[in-house]
Amino acid sequence: MNQASIFTLDKVGNAYKDFDKFPQDLYIDTGAWLYSNNNMIYNPIREFMADCLNNGTIFYHSEMVLSEIVHVNEKSFYDQHADKYKPKARNYDGSINQKKLKELIRQNYPKIQKDIKESQDNLIHNIQMVSEMLEYEGNMEYFDELIKIREASGNILGVNDAKHVYIARLYGINSFLTTDGDFTALNNDNIYVLSNEKYKKERIGRDNVFLEFDSTQY
Repeated sequence: MNQASIFTLDKVGNAYKDFDKFPQDLYIDTGAWLYSNNNMIYNPIREFMADCLNNGTIFYHSEMVLSEIVHVNEKSFYDQHADKYKPKARNYDGSINQKKLKELIRQNYPKIQKDIKESQDNLIHNIQMVSEMLEYEGNMEYFDELIKIREASGNILGVNDAKHVYIARLYGINSFLTTDGDFTALNNDNIYVLSNEKYKKERIGRDNVFLEFDSTQY
C-alpha cells in the first residue's frame, strides 16, 4: 500500500479537520488552478489557497500547467457549442473531424477566438501573480524518472501527472494541491484534496502525517 498522506479540505469553523500546519512549498496542478477560478459561491480550493498564502506557503507551477491550461480552456469554449455542429463535422467512418468542427463553430461564433484569448490570458496572469514557475529540461534522465514515478504509483499515475511530480521533485517539493485522485497513489507525498467519500475511504490505514521530502522515495 502506498504511504502518501491525504489531507482533505474539510473545515470546522476556521480550522481544517485533517491538519493544523500549512506546507511551506505547494505545487498546484492544472485541475486545482482551474477549480480555483470557478466563480461558485463557496470555493474550498480558493479558500485553502488564501489560507496558505496567509500562513506563508509558497505556490509553484510549471510550463506543464500553463500548456494544459491553454488546452483545457480552449476546449471548454468549443465544447459549449460542439453538439450542435457535430453532425456536419463527421467523417465517412462516423468519427468527428475536430478541425472541421472548430471551423464551423468559428464561422458561427466569430468572437470565440477573442473570448478564448481573454480567458486564457486572465487565467495565466492569475497563476503567475501568486505562483513561482519551476523550470525543467527534458532529457533521458527526465524520461527515466517519469517511468520510476509511474511504476511507484502502480502505473496509476498518467504520464502528464508524472511530469508534474517529476518537476516538483527536482526542487525538493512533495506537497500537491490537486483535483486528480490518481495523485494519492504516490508513496511519500502530501496530497491536499477536496473532501469526498473516495478520499475518506482512502485515508483509512494511512498515517496521514506531514511527510518530509525524501529523494529516495517516489
